[in-house]
Amino acid sequence: GYARDRYNRIKAAPEQYEQYLAQKRENVRAYYYRMKAEEPERWREVQAARRRYYTEMRENRPEEYAAYLAKRREQYRARKEASNAR
Repeated sequence: GYARDRYNRIKAAPEQYEQYLAQKRENVRAYYYRMKAEEPERWREVQAARRRYYTEMRENRPEEYAAYLAKRREQYRARKEASNAR
């Protein structure tokens, strides 16, 4: 089925999949920058919702929050290394 096909496609061309993910991330970032520029009200609502979500997670699901922080730290470290390597 679909999942199996997708899995095989990713297995066959992992770098292509990486490119696809990078492109997707870039599109999302562009979308938020555009929103911030064009709809500051909506942007503030989105940010407030995000803050509420993570505050709630920190207070009620500490282990999940710890996992989130660890992932974030790892991403930050990887980005820092990448920028230092240049």
